[in-house]
Amino acid sequence: MALWARVQQLHGEALQQVGMAYQEAFPIDVRCALAPWIEEQNWADLDPDNPQHDIYIAQVVNAFFTELENKLASVEDFLMRIKLTEAANEFR
Repeated sequence: MALWARVQQLHGEALQQVGMAYQEAFPIDVRCALAPWIEEQNWADLDPDNPQHDIYIAQVVNAFFTELENKLASVEDFLMRIKLTEAANEFR
């Protein structure tokens, strides 16, 4: 089972902790909308302190924005579209 699918099954305090963690670090709406793409990435291989990874990190960031824009173009839920648009504007 994918990580985000397991998160969605949490209840009570565990769910609140996830909500608080995302509230401070990353929009939970974006995490939900891009869950498959996010989970496919090799985040452990990225080292922002390694200059040799700069090009790869830039490619991942560009791919993230492409995925976000694709999701914005295809999402039908009005509220989700608003939240993703707000997040995209904040990221830029």
